[in-house]
Amino acid sequence: MLESLQELLQSGGFATRAYASAEHFLSDVKRNGLAALISDIGLPGMSGLDLLRVLRAEPSDVPVILITARHDPDLDHQARELGAAKLFYKPFDTADLLATLRVIATNRP
Repeated sequence: MLESLQELLQSGGFATRAYASAEHFLSDVKRNGLAALISDIGLPGMSGLDLLRVLRAEPSDVPVILITARHDPDLDHQARELGAAKLFYKPFDTADLLATLRVIATNRP
């Protein structure tokens, strides 16, 4: 999934960085200045929701897009409460994801 998503984003004209885990992302000193972050909710170790909680506790305003295969209304509620930019359910429309990223990129300073 990670490689496919990275290829999709690059084909859409976006520069990408891939991380093996939420912990790996958090340990990257170069993570500041990202236009957006896409994370699966069901990551091994720290979940995508937990990652979003950590980011919102920091002075980070990076827009976070979450992806999940679990159709659970509670996940949608949690994602909105934590300030996720969007939640996509697998399988998702790749054109919708790219359009969402373009809107985010247009609205970022």
